[in-house]
Amino acid sequence: MKVVYEGCGVKLINKNGKYFIRYDAGAHQIEIREDEVDINETKQILEGKCGTINQILVDIQKRLINSGVDPYRSNVENKKHEL
Repeated sequence: MKVVYEGCGVKLINKNGKYFIRYDAGAHQIEIREDEVDINETKQILEGKCGTINQILVDIQKRLINSGVDPYRSNVENKKHEL
């Protein structure tokens, strides 16, 4: 696991050639999520524009909801590497 970007409240992580965005999805408590992003989202995150990154997070949350996953629950087991 290698952190390739950190900023705007997120980390972009490379795990074996796949990219994941790590962020706090909780509203009233910390809920760290780590979700895979595609190559276009990865490129946009690396540009470091917070507005764009926030829109990517909204898009991820919509995808999760549409697939039946609660986007506000942590999916990270090992939380010692939190944001």
